[in-house]
Amino acid sequence: MAGRARDTFCADTRAELAKRGWLAPAWPVEYGGAGLDAAAHFVLVEELAQAGIPNGSDNDAFGITMLGNTMLRWSEPDLLARFLPRIVSGEYVFAQGFSEPGAGSDLAALATRAELQGDHWVLN
Repeated sequence: MAGRARDTFCADTRAELAKRGWLAPAWPVEYGGAGLDAAAHFVLVEELAQAGIPNGSDNDAFGITMLGNTMLRWSEPDLLARFLPRIVSGEYVFAQGFSEPGAGSDLAALATRAELQGDHWVLN
């Protein structure tokens, strides 16, 4: 399977997994998870892998595994209720940017300077 057929299959499969809470199986049900304990989570992952079912989208490794799990540990309940179900459903998609010092993508060294030129400012 390739191209559009693969993309459609993966999107449809992801939507079905999300409906069941299986994209974030250990998360509480109220946040879009399945509320599974560690043993049941393990069995689910094994069964999905055995059946050859893709486990979410490429973005889910970040949105669910990294961001969502961090939010579960540190966020207030109102933020969890706002964001987590939308992450699982795919409504909210997140990304993470990386930067390398001195390599043109050094986000920590970003600076903006305003210079007065006549009667207007030029931002650099």
